[in-house]
Amino acid sequence: MTSNPGWRAMTSYRGGRTSRGDVERRSRPSWAYGISSSPVGYPRTCITLGTDDPRRLTGDQIRDGLTAGHVTISGGLYLSADVIGAGPGDSAAGAVGRQMVNVTLQGASWVDADFVEVLVDGEVVHKLEIAASDADPANPAVRLRRSVPIDVSPMGSFVVVAAYGDRTLEPVHPGRRPFAATNPIYLVP
Repeated sequence: MTSNPGWRAMTSYRGGRTSRGDVERRSRPSWAYGISSSPVGYPRTCITLGTDDPRRLTGDQIRDGLTAGHVTISGGLYLSADVIGAGPGDSAAGAVGRQMVNVTLQGASWVDADFVEVLVDGEVVHKLEIAASDADPANPAVRLRRSVPIDVSPMGSFVVVAAYGDRTLEPVHPGRRPFAATNPIYLVP
């Protein structure tokens, strides 16, 4: 299994809470550190803002979306996930016992997508292999749309979803492999 070491480090943190018990929000992939060795635009931080029309956006919306953790990371693939309607950075209140994680993976036809991992409390609980037959016939950019069950700890849990491809992103980003990741979705009993 090929993975992106930077993404692996990002998803390996445990608990997602500070020592005071506050939710810790993380999103660093688009920052410019290491810019001499990383292609511009890889990866990208994507913020859920409620509109795709840039004319309707305000600086406050962008700030608030980042602060709330309504973020996914795109390294050539685009991933969305929710539990009981709560997406990345949100808390799904009343999430007890077994819940369903709804996952949608999108990517251009030339971008490789091999598998999706669903992590609960930092542990992989599902590895979903992606087949050509998983693509939406009406919209082939949708490479996978699936719901998978997870078990929520009685004390609450968090879920992160990640996607990977093995073939590199030539000619756009030579040597870079496609991936995507969500910020945590917090599951609150």
